[in-house]
Amino acid sequence: MAAHEQSVEAACPAGTVAITSGGLVASGAGRYGRDQVVIDRLDVPEALGRGSAGAVEGQAGASFAWHVVSVPQCAAL
Repeated sequence: MAAHEQSVEAACPAGTVAITSGGLVASGAGRYGRDQVVIDRLDVPEALGRGSAGAVEGQAGASFAWHVVSVPQCAAL
């Protein structure tokens, strides 16, 4: 894993949502690198596919890797 791909903790605690530049909305904590965010739980699967390429495996509730232009912003639920 290259240095810029190393994950760090996102500042999105439980009880908030992470909103990426691609329109992905997820709940719970996540971690992100320079161009990827991994969200622990996805509550709004229909929010996928708005401007960013991503890789999704499994159903809602699994881990999702999503390429974004910027790190996610957090908002209260």
